[in-house]
Amino acid sequence: MSRIGIHSFVWSASSVQSELERTLANTKEAGFDLIEFSYLDPADVDIGGLAKRIADLDLGVAISIGLPGDGDISSDDKAIAARGVEILNQTIALTRDLGGSKVAGILSTSHG
Repeated sequence: MSRIGIHSFVWSASSVQSELERTLANTKEAGFDLIEFSYLDPADVDIGGLAKRIADLDLGVAISIGLPGDGDISSDDKAIAARGVEILNQTIALTRDLGGSKVAGILSTSHG
């Protein structure tokens, strides 16, 4: 059965840990099964703590991104395309570390 989710920006666009945890609580309280976050920088967020909270609330998690111009995997410039692959690999790792298996967004070219 598909989970019904909501994007975290409905509650807050902040990546401050307390706001992320409030967003998770609001998501569960509102009856959703999954939270979608835009990319979170592991240097700025306690990923392990966030993953535990997601699991404790029995929420699914997905990460969405839009590749930047300097990370366009469709670029003829090998360095730009390689940067895009690096960003995608980091996003996949983040999704895995949070307990998720879904990556969404603008993944095959740059956003904008």
